[in-house]
Amino acid sequence: MRSEVSTDCASLGIRSMPPGAGGGYQLGAGPSCRRCCFDDDEAVAIVLALSVARSSGVSGAEEASARALSKIQRVLPTRLRRRVEALRTFAVRVPS
Repeated sequence: MRSEVSTDCASLGIRSMPPGAGGGYQLGAGPSCRRCCFDDDEAVAIVLALSVARSSGVSGAEEASARALSKIQRVLPTRLRRRVEALRTFAVRVPS
């Protein structure tokens, strides 16, 4: 687990990550963490994908997707929220 965390931190540009409370790891705000930036199309795609995953019926994915979606929607610019809602209005779910 430690090597996976180290690999993930390195790919995010984080120089070091001390263990948090309870032995887990938590990213804190600060200059040592490089921003993860998405363009408008990528952000919309992520929101739409998480929306689908939220109602996928896959055990564990629904709750995790809902949490991630909630976090992203809090920081999503208004113009992109409108775009997501417009796409949701016209999206048709195809039964499997």
